[in-house]
Amino acid sequence: MLLLSLNGILEFFYEIMPIIACESEKHQCRSAPYKLSICIPTWNRADLLEKQLDNIASAQQGHCHDFEVVVIDNASSDNTWERIKNEAKSNRLFLKSLRNPVNVGIDLNFLRAFEHATGEWTWIIGDDDHQINMDTSISTICGLNDLPAALTILLDMSETDWAGLEKKQVSYLNFDQFMSPKHDGLGSHLHQVSKVVCRTHHVTTGLKRAYSRAIGNLHAHSYIYAPILQDTGLNIIAMDGFFSEWPAWYLSVPRWNLLHGHIGAWRSSVDMFSSLQSEARERERRIRGKDILGFMTQLIDNGQQLTSSDWQFAKEQLGNKAYYKLRLKQVLRTFKETTNQSGQTESALADESGY
Repeated sequence: MLLLSLNGILEFFYEIMPIIACESEKHQCRSAPYKLSICIPTWNRADLLEKQLDNIASAQQGHCHDFEVVVIDNASSDNTWERIKNEAKSNRLFLKSLRNPVNVGIDLNFLRAFEHATGEWTWIIGDDDHQINMDTSISTICGLNDLPAALTILLDMSETDWAGLEKKQVSYLNFDQFMSPKHDGLGSHLHQVSKVVCRTHHVTTGLKRAYSRAIGNLHAHSYIYAPILQDTGLNIIAMDGFFSEWPAWYLSVPRWNLLHGHIGAWRSSVDMFSSLQSEARERERRIRGKDILGFMTQLIDNGQQLTSSDWQFAKEQLGNKAYYKLRLKQVLRTFKETTNQSGQTESALADESGY
């Protein structure tokens, strides 16, 4: 009850706060509707934001100017706002910029970005998502027509196997298919703002609930996407070269503390599907189990010694079968290192059917 009251106060305060705005001249003079709104929430990362705007401006060349850029500055204390105003004066983008007079937190800033989008599709991206191939992505999104769902996930073509999909450019899943174990790999994408595009006029469906339930878990945007997914299903657009380079967090071994943490992500993954608590919890159990199993395997393969609390956590989350397989794998790894045997440790996790 207290949390809901605080969220209500924050929502009310945010609605009545004056917000500072500036626009490029070409945005002010534009009367035709946009196909796409690229929204960038930002705070105190002027260099990263400027680089992202450069990336978008470069992608604009050769395309019909069918998208606007909406920047929401969360009361940055560096020179972010000055650079935004300079960008507006350059008039190279259809740019609309807004500045909160005080820092309202990441969740509220994200929700405000949704509110100010005017294009047919809304795409929230990070100011640091420089690895995205903007030219490929913008041209693909602006070309979206006659899709069955109002929510679209963007994938690199190489990610389709992991997501349980065929290697084709356009796929569609209804909500029941999305919730099936075959497509568990898609679940995490609803938290990755740069990989989700939604039809703007569907945003209001989840906006009120996001304001009342999602503030503070860092994933308020997923509360916008969830009801759209339930109502209309999901389009998946797979592109060759979605990433101009693979992000470091895709390639590196995940930090162990992320397994113990991510409380906001796990909570919102269940809570955002308010009418399907048991199904959502079962899905998250499967996803969490797969993630923990994979991450621990990587850590063991890299020779990291896990603590007793790590093992206790794994046992609680995975159950005895997978836990003892991991223990056996650790023993084999230690034995190989001790005896200086060459070659790969025989996998003790051949059967992962439990997840």
